[in-house]
Amino acid sequence: MAHEQITGDAQRLPPLFLRGAKDDALAKLTGSSRKSGWPVMLGDGESETRRGEFYSWLKSRGLHGVDVVVSDDHRGRVHAVRRHVQGATWQRCQMPFGRNLLDATPKTLEEEVHGRVRTMLEASDLIVP
Repeated sequence: MAHEQITGDAQRLPPLFLRGAKDDALAKLTGSSRKSGWPVMLGDGESETRRGEFYSWLKSRGLHGVDVVVSDDHRGRVHAVRRHVQGATWQRCQMPFGRNLLDATPKTLEEEVHGRVRTMLEASDLIVP
């Protein structure tokens, strides 16, 4: 969590950030000559409205041509992507998906389920008989 000092009280503000596959494009968005900088905006929540403001801010800085957005399945993010990053495909991130799946799996089956899901996610092609 990032903190911002407001009227003498520290308040928790979640950072909204973008990480992309093309470092040179991120450098342009951040205005940095370093290719490792990520655009960051402090937010006051994960709502669709706040995420929409973030995507609008990124577009005003030149974000375009987004093909895929990968994130957890937070409702605010998913709706904001569909509304503000039109044409992009949304994909659920594998890590939170795996955690959620294992949380719902009986302890006696965790190892087997983990192995099968890992095999599926690492497959170059998925062939269903």
